[in-house]
Amino acid sequence: MLFPILLILVNLSLVINEVTDSKISRDNFFLDIQFKRYLSDNDKPIDIVTHELQQAPNETLNASSGGFGLDYRWHSLSLKNVAKENLELVLLFDNPTLDVLEIYTESKYEQPLFRLNKYSEKSSASLAAMPRIDLNLNSDVVKRLIIKTQTDGSPNLPILIFHKKDFAQYTEAVYLLWGGFIGIVLLMSIYNLILYVGNRETLYLIYIAYITLFLVVLSVLHGFGVFIFTPPIYKFISQYLMFFYFWLGISLLAFTMYFLKFNSATDSNITKVTRFCIIFLGLLSFISFFIPEYQTANFFFPIQTLIYILCLVMVISTFKHNSNWAKYYVLSWFPLLAGAAIGTMFMVGAIEYTFWARHATMLSVMFEMAFISMALAERVRISESQRLYEATHDALFDLPNFSALKTQTTKLNKQEELANYSLILVKVCNFPFLNNTLSRNELVELMIAFSSNIELNLSQNLMVLETEESHLSNKVYAVAEGVFAFLISSNDLILMSGVLKQLPNKIINRYPQQNSEVLIDYKIGVSATSKNHATIDVLYQQANLALEESEYTQDICSFFTENMANQQIEVLRSIAKTRDALGNGSNFISVTPLTISSPSDFAFYEIQLENSAFDANYQSFNSLYDFCKEAGLLTVLYTRLLSQFSDIIGTYNIGKLSKMAFMIPISIDVLRDGNFLKEVIKVKRELNLYPNQIVLCCIDFPPLRVSQNIFSVLEELKYLELGLAVNLKELPSSWQQKAIRGYFQYLFIDKIEETENVLSVSNQDVVNALTTKLELKILSR
Repeated sequence: MLFPILLILVNLSLVINEVTDSKISRDNFFLDIQFKRYLSDNDKPIDIVTHELQQAPNETLNASSGGFGLDYRWHSLSLKNVAKENLELVLLFDNPTLDVLEIYTESKYEQPLFRLNKYSEKSSASLAAMPRIDLNLNSDVVKRLIIKTQTDGSPNLPILIFHKKDFAQYTEAVYLLWGGFIGIVLLMSIYNLILYVGNRETLYLIYIAYITLFLVVLSVLHGFGVFIFTPPIYKFISQYLMFFYFWLGISLLAFTMYFLKFNSATDSNITKVTRFCIIFLGLLSFISFFIPEYQTANFFFPIQTLIYILCLVMVISTFKHNSNWAKYYVLSWFPLLAGAAIGTMFMVGAIEYTFWARHATMLSVMFEMAFISMALAERVRISESQRLYEATHDALFDLPNFSALKTQTTKLNKQEELANYSLILVKVCNFPFLNNTLSRNELVELMIAFSSNIELNLSQNLMVLETEESHLSNKVYAVAEGVFAFLISSNDLILMSGVLKQLPNKIINRYPQQNSEVLIDYKIGVSATSKNHATIDVLYQQANLALEESEYTQDICSFFTENMANQQIEVLRSIAKTRDALGNGSNFISVTPLTISSPSDFAFYEIQLENSAFDANYQSFNSLYDFCKEAGLLTVLYTRLLSQFSDIIGTYNIGKLSKMAFMIPISIDVLRDGNFLKEVIKVKRELNLYPNQIVLCCIDFPPLRVSQNIFSVLEELKYLELGLAVNLKELPSSWQQKAIRGYFQYLFIDKIEETENVLSVSNQDVVNALTTKLELKILSR
């Protein structure tokens, strides 16, 4: 992509260098040039203007002249041929944005020698793009031209004088420049369209819009728009050019934001400011329809500077953190800033006319597109690498995942001397609790420290195989939620058994955490390759069975045996039995009254599990919920639970029902389950229950703190017209007091057996503090 663009630019530069000197300079030896200007705020008769021009001082041809405004500008150009031969000249008036251009000779003021109105469909396309006249000048003859211009855009009138034979070559060079620019835009548009089809990233569509808008704007400023647009479209673009300028700024901001990936950093102040600017520019673009162009231009160009500054802030911010893939985009800004600055100063008349100043913006955009093509290619390459990295690494811990483990073991299996290895899985059993209790950073630091400590102790007696890359923990895999894996270069179970038996005495599983201590409950499962060289999928399944065995037996470590496969079959049978029990229509819940020690508006009832329909393993609704969650039966459980709940309380008369409140004991995980909450609300509405008659009671509220996302869930639950309660075994700790106040309507405390007073004086103070916002209930089952 880069090569054809550079080839076009090199050829253009060679041709342009040959023709830029073909125009007649002010300091030539055969043509005497005198130039004057006169500014008028209204259209005066030409004889008055002629008199004013005679009084005006001589000026340098094509010198800078600043200012926008809807004024009439008159120019006097006197040409005297001081050569001995006649001259055949072409005068080019290099500003196709002029609304009106009229040229008079001194002898014929009544009829203009040349008249051009860019909004007239009768105007020649060639003359509209490059307004010019032919002029034959005999030896020692003076020709004076009076030139009238009027526009609400850029008022500059560069006048270029050529020998007729040289003008054709100049025209070809300019046409080549225009064609090269259009070609590069088309080439880059197709290139980005292909990238979009392959990647489906909005970035590529934004860049197509960006370069297309540049093409539209420059087609008017340079005049070649008359060749690529129909007259009505070209007229519309010319009249509302500032509208397209604003959208050019919008597309530049959007492209920079998406290219540098600020669009995904929604909390970044830079992103917020950029989005505000995009909306603001969008509003200004539509306001520009009702304001003359010269007035809009006066405040757009300062805004353009702010746009560039904001883009550079994004570039610098990204470059500080990752200079590899942003370097080409940084390079693209050098030509763009230089060209845009020179082009803008030329438009407002702040600098003198030269061919390079006239075409600075166009040339800078060409070079920018060359660098952008490299930047996009580099971004695609790095994005592919990033996608591959994300596919092989855990998103939370940034450790190689099961996919990376699979790739590594595939390589080991191909090498006979390395094919005898073992897989060790370490499961953090209380990971869900830690995930709810700690912040993301705290959890990551804790798990990395724990897994690194295990790696260190394993490495003292066993050869732990490294992952494919250099990493903070380059021997650890994160293969599931709270499960870490290690590859051992031995399948000697006797050796590993001796090492792993000593491991609990060495592993650090207690870590300080903000004035408290976190205990990591873990289990270890081991599976080794056999003569058949089992695949990693089989080893992983076997190691998981060993983990389940550890959890069942309460041993720290278990090794896979064939008996475990038979136990897995029993688990599947249990799942099938549970599914049948949930689907056979028999009742498996009961509504049991609770004994409350304090008065209440409602009589409280608890939804309890009837064990008759299930295995004796399910001692509570929570245990059944945990099993169904693992077995993928939650939807079935929800449907049956709430259906039976509805059937039971639907038999009560309205008077009795209005004085009852039903407590459903659940875990924090269930509180976060949106499907369960939807079903609860559906039942509540079907039974026409009052707010808070269905109380979701959290029975495993942590003694330590919980993460902010749990509070977000509790905040949302406030508006569901459901009662929220927390059930504690004992009086709340100081942390729990702060956490539950404001989120729960009820606090249930299991009855404390004391001979005289249920609560001591100190505990009573705690209760008084809580009951300012909570209704305290002391219950016994």
